Amino acid sequence: MKRAALDAASRLLLTGVSRSDTPFSHFTVEHVFTPDLALSLLEWLEETDQWHLKTAEHFRMFSFFPSEESAPLHLRDVFTPSFGAVLRNRLEDLFCTRFDERFFIAANKHSQGHGTSIHNDYAALGKQERYFFTHRFLVYLIRDWDVSAGGSLGLFTSPDSTVPYRTIPPLHNTGVGMVMGKKSFHALDPVNAGDRYSLTISLVSATGDYEES
Repeated sequence: MKRAALDAASRLLLTGVSRSDTPFSHFTVEHVFTPDLALSLLEWLEETDQWHLKTAEHFRMFSFFPSEESAPLHLRDVFTPSFGAVLRNRLEDLFCTRFDERFFIAANKHSQGHGTSIHNDYAALGKQERYFFTHRFLVYLIRDWDVSAGGSLGLFTSPDSTVPYRTIPPLHNTGVGMVMGKKSFHALDPVNAGDRYSLTISLVSATGDYEES
């Protein structure tokens, strides 16, 4: 592995892990990156003009796919294949699952009014598109968040639930890993103020199968 990738990998912490199987398999991470890297990523996302509005039946947000070429010089190491391999291996350990080499990272920005309805991100056989995934890891990058700003992640027991079983706040440099399946119901509470930035790492199990029936 190149020295630059090793340096970047040393700034991937993934510490303070807490796991739960209710209402579906997921875990939280207290510290994803070193503070300096998390701040640099946030500052870049605040300044970049690469955002494109994306809308669908259950969500509305700005998004783009960062790459080694599109990132500023001081962050390019984070988006190299070498660093990607380290990230994938670390996430395999956290999910206790082996992943296909293919995965993708999306940068997301949710502004005032943006959110999602309850959904499970489950794709039935025959309906699995290019960006199909079985596992997802979210990294929150945000300034001065408090509950009044909205944008929390809710985990639900069913698509008809009116109150989340668990609410996870989008605190800066924290992460959430979710095992997707038919029961992985979740939603983003609408953002009331400010912008909520995140990196979303989407992965596919080595077998291409979901863990949940």
